[in-house]
Amino acid sequence: MNYRIIIVLIGICLFAGVMGALNLLSDKGLNLEDAFADGNIEILQDTDNGSVPHRVIINNSADKKVEVIKGTILLGNSTQNMVVARDMTILPKSKGDVEVYCLDPKTSAVKGNSLEPNGFVSEVMADIISSSNPTNHESALSTQLQIWALTDGKDFNITDEALALLKKENMSYNELSEKIDDAKIQIKAKLEIKTDLSLTSSETNNIN
Repeated sequence: MNYRIIIVLIGICLFAGVMGALNLLSDKGLNLEDAFADGNIEILQDTDNGSVPHRVIINNSADKKVEVIKGTILLGNSTQNMVVARDMTILPKSKGDVEVYCLDPKTSAVKGNSLEPNGFVSEVMADIISSSNPTNHESALSTQLQIWALTDGKDFNITDEALALLKKENMSYNELSEKIDDAKIQIKAKLEIKTDLSLTSSETNNIN
């Protein structure tokens, strides 16, 4: 075979590959809520109750990539409401595992149940999530407890998801209650430094 032909074919393949990669990178993609509304997204709970962090599977059947943004609320269908813990891009016709934190300590996560995107968390909670490392268990646990302090700190009861976490972490009831109190202190300390952040009225009530 003529070597010039081989070189030309290789050049064509490389050019096509580079152009395809550039098109993929330049494509801003779809946001999660729009893709879900169009019927192109399925979100499934993939971890049992008490997990820190939790994980969901996001299936993207669209022809475009979908951008998943940390801080996005995922409402559960007969399962725990979650919040996305990190940014992620789901490529076309593919799926991704995404770490999430749970929002309500009084509701259990149910593996296999579906969720749907619905807006974003408050600016204080978003900042806490942005500062966390969901791949590090200690950081993830600290973040999870701060989220619970914001959503349910005033009347924190150890039931359902909170009870499951207590058992998985081998904590006592007193230990978990003390950690929630410590989480409130951490949030207040953060707000003394980041004075541009504001609590919602319910968050203020929960950490005081």
